Amino acid sequence: MNLKQWGRRQTAILLVFIVILIGSNLVVYHIFGARPAVVEPDSPYQEGESPETGDQLPEKMELFVQVLDKLTRGYLEPVNIDRLLEGAIEGMLEVLDDPQTSYYTPKQLENFLIETTGSFSGIGVRLAEIRDEIWVIALIPDSPAEKAGLGSGDRIISVD
Repeated sequence: MNLKQWGRRQTAILLVFIVILIGSNLVVYHIFGARPAVVEPDSPYQEGESPETGDQLPEKMELFVQVLDKLTRGYLEPVNIDRLLEGAIEGMLEVLDDPQTSYYTPKQLENFLIETTGSFSGIGVRLAEIRDEIWVIALIPDSPAEKAGLGSGDRIISVD
């Protein structure tokens, strides 16, 4: 093999490596990447960087990816990566113990959207069922619900 062929071979190997590197980064970003948070316009909570994680998040995610990799490659029986990821997400949200924060699988989201279509009618309130409880998640301004003193984050325990 002459020097010119060796240079072409190295260039080809380098290009393949770069394509694999970019592709794997895109896959990891797609699985774990940033997703926009939904924040109600009048919500006291704003998007931002958590002071506890900050720039450490990529390092912490590396451990998560390592565990996920070991499970998918070395577990005795085949594992469903989608179920593992959904379980991890549900576990993270459960630790927060916050009824306002929930995760929907694509199918659950579709069902939720079907169930809540038109839910702004009536008293002017948007409701959500979270862990078998009914919560107010949004109000129409100047609606009967707002005039009665209901607010976003209120739990509905009974209706007269």
